[in-house]
Amino acid sequence: MRRIGCWLFAVLAIVYLASTRAHFVGSDELNIYQTTRSLYENGDLAVGFPNNAAMGPDGRRYAIYNAGLAFIALPFYALAEPFEAVLRGLGLTNWIRTFSGPQLGVEPARFGGDIEIWFTNLTNVFLTALLGVVFFRASVLYGARVRTAVVAALALGLATYVGPFASGLLRHTAEALFMFSALYFVMRDMRHEAGGNANAWWAGCMLALLVQCRLAAGLALPGIVGLYLLGRWRRIAEVGESADRVRSVVSAIVPLAVPLALSGALYASVNFIKFGSVFGQYGAGIGGRFETPLGYGLHAFLSSPGASIFVFTPLLLLLPWLMGDWFRRSRAECLAVAVVFLSYLLFYAQFSDWHGHPTALGPRYLMAITPLLLLPLALWLDGGVRWRLAAFGLLVAVGFFVQFLHVAVSFGYVYDQMGWASYQPPLGFMFDWADSPLVAHFRALGSPELVDSWLVTVYEQDGAGRVTGIALVLALALCGAVWRLLRAIRAFEGEAAPEAAEV
Repeated sequence: MRRIGCWLFAVLAIVYLASTRAHFVGSDELNIYQTTRSLYENGDLAVGFPNNAAMGPDGRRYAIYNAGLAFIALPFYALAEPFEAVLRGLGLTNWIRTFSGPQLGVEPARFGGDIEIWFTNLTNVFLTALLGVVFFRASVLYGARVRTAVVAALALGLATYVGPFASGLLRHTAEALFMFSALYFVMRDMRHEAGGNANAWWAGCMLALLVQCRLAAGLALPGIVGLYLLGRWRRIAEVGESADRVRSVVSAIVPLAVPLALSGALYASVNFIKFGSVFGQYGAGIGGRFETPLGYGLHAFLSSPGASIFVFTPLLLLLPWLMGDWFRRSRAECLAVAVVFLSYLLFYAQFSDWHGHPTALGPRYLMAITPLLLLPLALWLDGGVRWRLAAFGLLVAVGFFVQFLHVAVSFGYVYDQMGWASYQPPLGFMFDWADSPLVAHFRALGSPELVDSWLVTVYEQDGAGRVTGIALVLALALCGAVWRLLRAIRAFEGEAAPEAAEV
């Protein structure tokens, strides 16, 4: 199983690397990068870009966001310096420009053109690939066959709204990874996998990392923590002696309470360092930022061409069948995910900036819940009904095309070219199919200046020879990873067959 996970990770990571933009699009990404840079170069958290930043008591600017992803990105930033030194040592200085991406802006608004940016932008490549592996493991834990679980994980990574976020440095990928991982370890704990409290501690650590990366991700805590406590309550109810029950209650609470308490203390400490306040600046005036009528927001997220979760992840059209099957098999887990989904949906449907523009295409604030909603997909496919396989194949094909449009063209470029900032009525293009973002992205494929890809940049800067060489290396690596993945699946199934026969 571990070998399958490793090669699945490799397949996804290679695909994401081939589709990376190698630069940032919005101020969210730039502030995370500049925080990472300051941590590595200066040992502090100061940034230079003014957007989404606030002045601290020391007269320097700091990003208003949690610093969790900035810390996670540190190893990737650190790789840039030795990699550049190796290129210089080999006399390949002209390759430094290749691994620097397009030249975009000047400090403090430099969005591309540095090798450090190229490497830091790889953070979500690896986090998204890791999410695919955790999804695979959770699908198997839920009862799906290994082969089907791999297919479902590839579908999640390549044909849903999750995949395109590998090309940037937005925090939603880390949010999705840690949220889903917390659910996975809670499921393991409920099934007594590995014994002891190890899974509970892992779940607590994942939740702690979740709120470090995005404070608003605390919306997921009631559903996931509630599921965990329900599983532990069932165990406690079986304990006879009252003293044993007390120990069981303490044993249940500590693995989640300690990591979350430490995470809260770290969050408060970082905010105090930056702004002289444990509460920070992110929530300043947030009460006035929930002015969207609920019906309008629900229409946007459920049925509009510009932000519907079903448009950007067509596989979610299977949700009625997936959730029905899930409810019959595991009512508690299904209801927990439903609570998380409704918490996110109702919260962001009233958020004034529900659209997330101009940083990303689609309903980016709801991206993190996509893996949770699709968890029963693999087991549902194992039902073997032909219409299920046909529907799955069709929706994967449509979903892959949607994600291709998302990655191939920069939403920021299209947003500016279409003049959507001054569109009348405001945000009307999000509800009109003719002017919708996906249609605009499709049309933009015919405009080379709007196509946004690192490989395209290499072709424009260094010529066809270099981009062909890079593409060939990536293609060979992908073929090798796919071959090894298939071998690992066959080997696992070969080992499992004799055991099943003995049973």
